Amino acid sequence: MKGNKHLNLEDLVPHRGDMLLLDEIVSMSDSGAHARAHMHSNHPFRVEGRGVPAWVGMELMAQTIAAFSGRHARQAGEPVRLGYLLGARAYDCERDSFPEGAVLDIHVREDLRQDNGFGAFSGTVELDGEILASGRLNVFQSEDVAPGFASESSDNHKDGA
Repeated sequence: MKGNKHLNLEDLVPHRGDMLLLDEIVSMSDSGAHARAHMHSNHPFRVEGRGVPAWVGMELMAQTIAAFSGRHARQAGEPVRLGYLLGARAYDCERDSFPEGAVLDIHVREDLRQDNGFGAFSGTVELDGEILASGRLNVFQSEDVAPGFASESSDNHKDGA
């Protein structure tokens, strides 16, 4: 399982297997989250000789947003719901790819949340404190419960998640 002892990723996001691109949640607050992802040699999007394409940074930010939303659902005693990345505005990358072996820090901050499920987040992908990518992601959280989360009780997840 990926995550730390207080914020287990698999309790917060519906992604599994190779499509769970984050390795841990470092911290959470009421307004944002900090996650970490390793660009290992068997990363599912790795390109031989180039590393991981920088566009993957959008998905890293989106999964960090999913973890943020999953935690807030758990705290409210609700199941984790499906979320969708609608698009990105001004996604800027300083490099074409993230180097193999890099440990990236992903930071997201909630800028807007509407009652109808729409939201916007600002985010960055950093390597050793240097911002490699940044952008604003528009997201939608549906009323549909994520597969595998419908029958779970949040009572087992109150220790920080």
